[in-house]
Amino acid sequence: MMELINVSKRFIARREDLLALSGINMRVGDGEFVCVVGPSGCGKSTIIRIINDIIKPSSGRVVVDGFTYEKNAPIPHKLIRRMGFIFQIPNLYPWLTVRENIRLPLDIFGLRGQKWMNHADFLIEKAGLSSCADQYPGSLSQGMSQRAGVVRAMVHKPDILLMDEPFGALDERTRERMDFELLDIWRENGMSVVFITHNIGEAVLLAQRIYIMATAPGRIIDTLRVDLKKRDMSSFEDARFEEYSSRINNAIGNILLEKAV
Repeated sequence: MMELINVSKRFIARREDLLALSGINMRVGDGEFVCVVGPSGCGKSTIIRIINDIIKPSSGRVVVDGFTYEKNAPIPHKLIRRMGFIFQIPNLYPWLTVRENIRLPLDIFGLRGQKWMNHADFLIEKAGLSSCADQYPGSLSQGMSQRAGVVRAMVHKPDILLMDEPFGALDERTRERMDFELLDIWRENGMSVVFITHNIGEAVLLAQRIYIMATAPGRIIDTLRVDLKKRDMSSFEDARFEEYSSRINNAIGNILLEKAV
């Protein structure tokens, strides 16, 4: 469904020429959950913005479901319609209620009718937001705001969900709950997911495949297939969970050690 082929990105400023990404090769299959993990500044967010066409690559190719991105043209509206994008902060509009915020993509994409309204209400209920659906974002906790942002990105039933460290600002318990809710929604809807995180345990819990990145320039140094018997609370007791986590920890630790030396 989605592939980055030898993608590089160079940012040119007045006083600095920064090679942010070099030779990125990634593949995300239909319905696959992929995580990208690595130290701060390795270009994880740049990758997801390239996929979403917020940033154009300097070289290489991006192909989504057979469509190759063009350097000097935006991607088609019908392809944007197939994507949902979740930022590190929810970016809810303060003058809209929670329900109105969540329904906003339906208005943008012209998805009208009772079926879509019911779908939005279903997601609101599943995210535990029914009691505050008619309140404004200013009255929500951080966790509730983040859940609203996640639901908003899913309300138009995208085939591809792009998530840029969406739970990074949450406390550990709320983050864990959000991870399991995301897994439930992914299983039900079968979306392809690209999930950016610096949390190794979160990556192992969620992903079927993990790309491990290094810095200066941002590049992929390892790819890990994750095969857990279950993806629930018992996953943390699975010996393979520890094996996968250790492999990622060692890879990132070696990167940081080399950088320090």
